[in-house]
Amino acid sequence: MTSLETLILSSCKSLKMLPEVSPCMEKLSKIYLDQCGQIEELPPSITSLSGLSLLNLTNCTNLKNIPNSICELKNLKSLHLHNCGKLQKVPEDFKSMQNLEELLLGLSEMWDYERLPDFIGFHTVKSLFCLKKLDLSWRQIEEKDFPQNLHAFSHLEELHLSGNSRLTQLPAGISDLPRLKLLELNKCDKLQNLHSLPSGIQVLKARGCRSLEKIGDLTKEYEWLYKIWLLDCHKLLECQETEGHLDKMLHQSFLKKCAAVNHRLSIAIPGTNMPSWLKEEWYGCSIVLKLPPKCHTQIMGFAVCGVFHGSWQSKHASPRIIFKIVNDEKAIPIQKVVSVSASAAADNGNVWISYIPFDFFQQMYHDFQPEDWSHIEGTLVMTLMTTDNNKSVRCAAQIVYREDLENLQPMTTCISDYGNLVQVSGNDCQKHLDYDRRVSGNTYVSQEKSDEKNSNQIPVRSGTSRSPFMYDISAILCK
Repeated sequence: MTSLETLILSSCKSLKMLPEVSPCMEKLSKIYLDQCGQIEELPPSITSLSGLSLLNLTNCTNLKNIPNSICELKNLKSLHLHNCGKLQKVPEDFKSMQNLEELLLGLSEMWDYERLPDFIGFHTVKSLFCLKKLDLSWRQIEEKDFPQNLHAFSHLEELHLSGNSRLTQLPAGISDLPRLKLLELNKCDKLQNLHSLPSGIQVLKARGCRSLEKIGDLTKEYEWLYKIWLLDCHKLLECQETEGHLDKMLHQSFLKKCAAVNHRLSIAIPGTNMPSWLKEEWYGCSIVLKLPPKCHTQIMGFAVCGVFHGSWQSKHASPRIIFKIVNDEKAIPIQKVVSVSASAAADNGNVWISYIPFDFFQQMYHDFQPEDWSHIEGTLVMTLMTTDNNKSVRCAAQIVYREDLENLQPMTTCISDYGNLVQVSGNDCQKHLDYDRRVSGNTYVSQEKSDEKNSNQIPVRSGTSRSPFMYDISAILCK
């Protein structure tokens, strides 16, 4: 089969072993064995596939060993071993795998971790200089299990360590990862502090870390940090110094830092106090802003904030903003006052603040022509909720004008984004939105990228009529 380029054997539940392969299959570049739960090992001949770039073994739940000879696959870029729960060790020498960019070794929450074998051998990895993404989610490894010299991961951009119940602090030397942009630490139950992060970090997720007590001043040391999620980390509020660091994240100056380079901001922290500098505050989940004439020449973006009572129930819940432009103010729904006791809110509440650049707002209304914006007048209604329909109990917003940023020194480097653009057809959009339909006008949804894996499918838009679209806010282009 000298012409074969892609081999897909996904979900072959009864397949127990991969047949021997021949060196003459030089064009074979991708092999999909995901969901093949009976496979226990790979044939030694797989190392003869010199052109292999992707090997997907996701959910091969009985896979026990990866031969060291796999390191002979010099062109392999992606090795997917997610949810291979019986895998005990990884090859000791990745040195010859000069092009490996993605190594997924994580697990899902469904596993019984007390019955899993210890994951050993990772500390022996010495050379993965091209690796960009490393997923060790829900692997129960301690700090000593990481390689002592993290310089071997000098190109690493994403590190996923969520669900680790043995990790009390970050691996030593993590600050030596110069290109690390995304660090995910969700539900690391014993993690106590966050310090010495890489200087170029952009996205930090540490939701549900119930032992987390201390963090540094993240607004001062990390110039490109635009997304910080510390949801349900309520122990942070017990330390006065740390609580002060949380307050700084809600300062207007931190938001303007991103606004100056026309970039979004997303901060989610425990507590119930909204920034006092936000001028429009409403009870409930909806807020109304009056758009000025020729708004596209004056507005830089929108600052939006919401207080959510209780935990975000779903592990993949993420915030969303529903936008509507309306011309009939009588159609705006009446705000409902939600009564929440101060003690309950203090213990269980979370605050989310976001900045939406006006450029992105215009991109959502993709059917508008440039000249249409000169005639837009009316009211902008924004509704805040999470993807599991947890509505905010209070919300606030403010228009950020160009003149607000005139005296602000912008950053010298452009901020890139992590995430994919997600579009949902009009019917799907209405199905998923629990929203008052009395509000008329075009509806668009700005939704944060969740922590759910493999959520980047893009449904195709059907028809030619103007229909609502749902966008993942993490796909804003940096101008």
